[in-house]
Amino acid sequence: MFNSIKRQNKRVPQREEVSQQEVVSQQEEISKREEIFSTKIDNTEPQKPNYKKYLTDFIEYANEGIHSSINSLQSINIIQKMSHIYEMPSFILSDDDLNTLTVQKFLKDYTLEDICNIINKYGIKKELEIKGYKDIIINFDTSDYFVHRLTITDKSLLNFTSAIKNINGQFLIDLFIRKKEFIVSDFKTYQVLRRAETFYEEFEDKHVDAIEVYKFMENQLNDKYSLYLIEWICMQDPHSEFSQSRPQLPGQNYPGLRISRKVGNMLIDLAHKGDGLSNIPEYFHNAYVYHTQDYIFLNPAFQAYFDCLYSLKNDLKVHGLSAVSWAFHNGHVKNINGEIEIWKPEEQVYPISSKLSLYFDSHGYKSLYNIFRKRGYQVSIDWNNAREIWKFSLNHEFEVINEVINDDTAENNIRNIHNIHIEDEKKNELDVIEDVANEHHQNEKKHIWITEKSRI
Repeated sequence: MFNSIKRQNKRVPQREEVSQQEVVSQQEEISKREEIFSTKIDNTEPQKPNYKKYLTDFIEYANEGIHSSINSLQSINIIQKMSHIYEMPSFILSDDDLNTLTVQKFLKDYTLEDICNIINKYGIKKELEIKGYKDIIINFDTSDYFVHRLTITDKSLLNFTSAIKNINGQFLIDLFIRKKEFIVSDFKTYQVLRRAETFYEEFEDKHVDAIEVYKFMENQLNDKYSLYLIEWICMQDPHSEFSQSRPQLPGQNYPGLRISRKVGNMLIDLAHKGDGLSNIPEYFHNAYVYHTQDYIFLNPAFQAYFDCLYSLKNDLKVHGLSAVSWAFHNGHVKNINGEIEIWKPEEQVYPISSKLSLYFDSHGYKSLYNIFRKRGYQVSIDWNNAREIWKFSLNHEFEVINEVINDDTAENNIRNIHNIHIEDEKKNELDVIEDVANEHHQNEKKHIWITEKSRI
C-alpha cells in the first residue's frame, strides 16, 4: 500500500511538468500563427463570402445524409408484426350488411311493406283509387338522419305527357316527420314563455302570466318524452281544381284530398310507440283541422286563447274556414283595440301515453285554462277592407258584391249580409261551429275540465 502511494507521489509532479511544457509550446505556436495570419491580411485584399456556394454545399450535404439514412432503413411488414397482438378484421360484407348500410327503416321501425299495410289498413289507398289514382307509388326517404320523408304519388303524375307540369303537383301526400326525445326546455312553447318573461317586464300582467305558465310546465313536464314531430304534411289532388264551393286555403297549390282524418289516424298508428304526436300549425286552418282531431295546445293559455276565437263563429259559418284563414294571413283580423291579430302558433299535441296525458288532465292545466278562458279575448274581421279575400268566401253574395265598383254600396251590402246572419244566429243559438264546407267533422271529444264547451 505504501509503495503505491509513493508511486502516485512521484507521478504527480511529472504530470505537472508535462502540462506546463505543453502550455508553453501551445502559446508559442499560437503566436507564430498570429504573425503569419497578420502578414497575409496586410498583403491581400479582403474577399466577400460566397453565400450561394455555402448554401449549395449545405443542400448537397443534407441530401446525402437523408438518402443514406433512408437506405439504411429496413422494410417492416406491419401486419406481420401486429398479427400476434391483434386479429385483422374481415372486410368482406354480405348482401344483408350492404342493405343495412344503405337502407334504414322509416322512423327506425317500419319497412316499406309495413307502410303499405298501414296505408291499406286505414283505407287511404282505396280513397285514392276512387279519385282516379290507380297506380299508386309509395316511397320513403331516410337519407336525413333526423327527418324522414314519406311520399305517396301516382304514375299519372310522373308521366311527362301529363298535364301536371309543376313539380309541386307530382305527389298526392308528402310527409316530413321526425322522432325526438324532449325535455321541457326543448318545447317551443316553453322557450317563448321564457323570452316573454324578459320582453314583457314593462307589462306586469303578461310578465306574471308567462312565469306562472312556464313554472307549471317545469313542474309537470319533469320527464323525458318521445314525440313524433310532424314537420310538414301536404295532401292534395292535382287533377282537381279550386271552385266557389272548394276555395283555396293559404299555402295550397291544389285542392285537398278530403282524407285528413284517415291520414291522421295513420299517423297516430305510426307514433304508437311514443308519447304523442306534435305539430306547430303554420296557418289558422291547420290548427282548426288538428283541433277537430283532438290535438291540444301544450300551453293552457294558448288553448284558452284559441277557444276564445269563438267570436269568429259567425264568420266561419257564413264565409267558411278558407276565408277566415286568409283573413288571418292577410292581416284583416283585429283585436278589441283595432290592432292586427297576428297568428303566432305554438305546439299542438296529440297525447298517446298515459305519462303525457296526465299533463293535460292535471289540475294545474285545467285551472290555468279556465283562468285565461274567462278573460274572453275577442277578435273580429274587417271585411270591408278585405276585398282581396272575398273570392275565398263561401257566401255567393260576396262573389256578386266583389264585382260592384261603388265601395259605399259594397259596404252597405256587407253590413246587410252580416245583420241577416247574426239574426239567424240568435234564433238558432248554435253551441258548436259548423264547418260549412263539410270538409271537417265536429270534434266529439269533450274536455271535462272546460266548464264551457270548446267553441272551435
